[in-house]
Amino acid sequence: MPPMRPARSTWVLKRSLDIRRLYSSSSEDVYKKFGDTLALPKTSYNAKAPSEKEAAQLIKETGADLYQWQSKTLPKETEVVFHDGPPYANGGLHMGHALNKILKDIINRYNLIQGRRVNYIPGWDCHGLPIELEAMAQATKKLGKRKVENLSVEERRKLCRETALSVVETQMEAFKGFGVMADWDNSTYKTLSPDYVIRQLKVFQQMMNRGLISRKKRPVYWSVESQTALAESELQYGEKKSTAAVVKYKIEPSEKLDALLAKLDHQIDDLYTVIWTTTPWTLVSNRAIAVHPDIEYGIFHSTDHGHVIVAVDRIEEVGEGKLLEPTFLGSDLIGIEYSCLLKGPSVKFPILEGPHVTATSGTGLVHSAPGHGMEDYLMCVPHGMEPYSPIDDKGRYTTDVHDSFQHLVGLDARKEGQEGVLEMAENSNALVSINRDYVHSTPFDWRSKTPVLVRSTPQFFANVSSIKERALSALDRVNFYPPMGRNRLRAFTESRTEWCISRQRVWGVPIPALYHRETGELLLSDESVSHIISVMESDPDDGLSKWFRDEEDVSEWLPPALKDQGAVYRKGLETMDVWFDSGTSWTMFDKELTGQGPVSEYYLEGTDQHRGWFQSSLLTKVATSCEETPSAPYKNIITNGMVLDAHGRKMSKSLKNVVVPADVKQEPKTGKGRDKLGIDGLRLWCAQSDYTSDISLTPVALVQLSALLKKIRLTFKFLLGNLNNYDGSSVDYQQLYPTDKKALADLYDFSKAVKSDFDRFAFNRVVQHVQNHMNINLSAFYFDIVKDRVYADSADGISRRSIQYTFSEILKTYLAVLSPLVPLLTQQVWKHVPGYINQHNAASPFMLGWPEPQEEWRNEQIQAEFDTIKKIRDGVLLAMEKGRTEKNIRSSLGSRVCLTSPNGQTLDLLYKYREHLPAIFITSDVIINDPTPTENCEWKYSSDVDNIHITVIPPNQEKCPRCWQFTAPSPESLCNRCDDVLSCK
Repeated sequence: MPPMRPARSTWVLKRSLDIRRLYSSSSEDVYKKFGDTLALPKTSYNAKAPSEKEAAQLIKETGADLYQWQSKTLPKETEVVFHDGPPYANGGLHMGHALNKILKDIINRYNLIQGRRVNYIPGWDCHGLPIELEAMAQATKKLGKRKVENLSVEERRKLCRETALSVVETQMEAFKGFGVMADWDNSTYKTLSPDYVIRQLKVFQQMMNRGLISRKKRPVYWSVESQTALAESELQYGEKKSTAAVVKYKIEPSEKLDALLAKLDHQIDDLYTVIWTTTPWTLVSNRAIAVHPDIEYGIFHSTDHGHVIVAVDRIEEVGEGKLLEPTFLGSDLIGIEYSCLLKGPSVKFPILEGPHVTATSGTGLVHSAPGHGMEDYLMCVPHGMEPYSPIDDKGRYTTDVHDSFQHLVGLDARKEGQEGVLEMAENSNALVSINRDYVHSTPFDWRSKTPVLVRSTPQFFANVSSIKERALSALDRVNFYPPMGRNRLRAFTESRTEWCISRQRVWGVPIPALYHRETGELLLSDESVSHIISVMESDPDDGLSKWFRDEEDVSEWLPPALKDQGAVYRKGLETMDVWFDSGTSWTMFDKELTGQGPVSEYYLEGTDQHRGWFQSSLLTKVATSCEETPSAPYKNIITNGMVLDAHGRKMSKSLKNVVVPADVKQEPKTGKGRDKLGIDGLRLWCAQSDYTSDISLTPVALVQLSALLKKIRLTFKFLLGNLNNYDGSSVDYQQLYPTDKKALADLYDFSKAVKSDFDRFAFNRVVQHVQNHMNINLSAFYFDIVKDRVYADSADGISRRSIQYTFSEILKTYLAVLSPLVPLLTQQVWKHVPGYINQHNAASPFMLGWPEPQEEWRNEQIQAEFDTIKKIRDGVLLAMEKGRTEKNIRSSLGSRVCLTSPNGQTLDLLYKYREHLPAIFITSDVIINDPTPTENCEWKYSSDVDNIHITVIPPNQEKCPRCWQFTAPSPESLCNRCDDVLSCK
């Protein structure tokens, strides 16, 4: 039996004597004496950012260890595939990499804490020109320029491979340092891996067998800097100053011309057309003039240039003069021939119908060179005109130019060569006007950032037109976040007709083509490609490299029927577009290439990938699909914007404004008591940003993040500290105090809101919910008003257990909500949670899962009641603040609150919560509808809320030395509550 409590008179006398002795001692002794009787927070969690050594261990625990656990433990049927778009294995990582990888990791971790198994295999895009250039630059430093120039293709490829793999290792360590969960040591992919290359070649073979691959000579975008063809997805458009010229051509006599002039009732001996061009260097390749059949044209008598044909709406392009009546349509010009003044009257070309011609710029007549423009090519080829492009790989005129241009051979066509062409035009009186400052949008090589030209070369093409509608149909079944991404990807896909997939570089996946040495005839059949693939598969270590060896006899690579012709054929050295490389990465999840259904739940990349990886993945998947209604490789496409500097500018070395993730982790560099952001700070920055558009990285935001991280850590510390002696026993909802019911109602709403936002990838909203709930619902209200109860009430009484039960639910919810965002922080906290939460000794909060809020917590009545009470509380705090300003109130406990209200619902509510109001207002007493205490007060302060009059007055009792409330009968006494608590000890 517990010892009997002494009679109250004896107890009070003894306690009074004890208090007198304490008051005769220092106030420190008083605090120490009663401090030991309070249930103050106690936890081993120190709320500090982890040290470098601790962070390394936390990375392992929350990364590879956790990934391996869930792969082995969670059911296969719950698996969610998140396919990682491969970053390029060139150079260091920037903030865009961090944003992208961390966003993916948040989604993966959210799925995991929801009980789903995650399949996430990080990858790297390892081929392409930038890696090749970097490898050669490094080799030049070591070996010298001459030795590098003499390296064989196989030796060059070996250097490229070493460079790419070195970058992969460096980037992998950095990704680990972002807290990204993956099996980094055992499960990654690289586009240079033999198994990956074989699958890619099989995709090529399937597309070839379906008639989607062809080799032909046609205009392609050509990078002179890189000396290779480019696909549309490798272009960036920007403003460029060019030389624009108006040039005239002489109309040749013909019956059709005579008929037109007769119809117009004109007699003109010399008639010209005038064309406008922003690429005068292509005039050497002119083969036709295009007109629109429905545009209105006329003969303009130019003061300086004679009679010229021009679109009526564009006569200002040819200067002073007079338009002759009547006018006519472009259809009247089709079939008439002209001669080029630059080549002489013997060279004649036709005027053709061009649907692409407009009268909004130029002269309404378009110079057409089928070797230098796709529209020109499509218009001219049906008329038997082959693409003519006398330009070499370096952008110089070749000996294929017309005799009159032979003096331009070897000159850079866009520089000295163009000046030569303009000089010839001027000397032959063909130059009508020239504008050297014409600014227009032009395509740039996205790698070298240099303007590209269009030239005709033999290339391999994938026919996109024949699969386009099926690809667009597949997109109808894909979800887009943000929704505008759908229109963007559809627009890029709709604009594609043919995809140039060949590149004239050594570092890439080879196109498995053989050529007849004498005739140049292409050998590309199902049999030949299957044989080449089998040779590579039979020797995974060396098969791919052997393809690039210089061999006189290629018998090994020929199918059985051609084995004896090894000296007749040669191997092609063209490689595939890197977008074809990365675009076939979906085959990792469909190794038999069945094309059945989406292979991945999510694709998440930067918005530039609408024209890149999103599109190439879609096209290769649809092109090889066996489905009647093919699927895209993804169910959901999520896109993020770019990371900009504090001034909204793109980060670049030239502006010296590049911020790397390692720098952000060391922020803020100043500020007393601020921890460095570290990995969790970097992740929190990514989470709190609206990634659906471009994001500015500002110092102010980083300082605010530091404060938020500190607040999160302190919140966890407060919760843990007040659960140190709690056994986890449940408390019946009906026994909970109203303030605790209110906290659980808020927690219910909070949990549902963050889950909804997680589900729609709105992580910035999740962070906002955390901030609001933590600052407004907890720190500024609930934590503030329950401190007295949790510290001073009986340790095992229902009052305190009601709070601890609520704290416990808040802790579990916060661990679940924050673990996807700041996993290192929550892993730190997890090591200090009470045993009842981690009963099975789980290694991670992710193993606990997502705690669903109980439906009984959803209490609309208590929310409505507390809305009213909190309004009154605001009025109380306003009145108290007046007292603080006048220095009459030092602590809100040193006051009483008088509330006066007419009869009604509000008054009923006040009486209902009467015993809880002092705690809610953090005052020592609350008096309802009794004006007496307000009379003859030393001071009083008032405010009004709706129909309630609030008066704050001095207390009428003494300060309790244990709880500091002014509810003790005398300075030598404890208040009744504290007296009762201590009497039971």
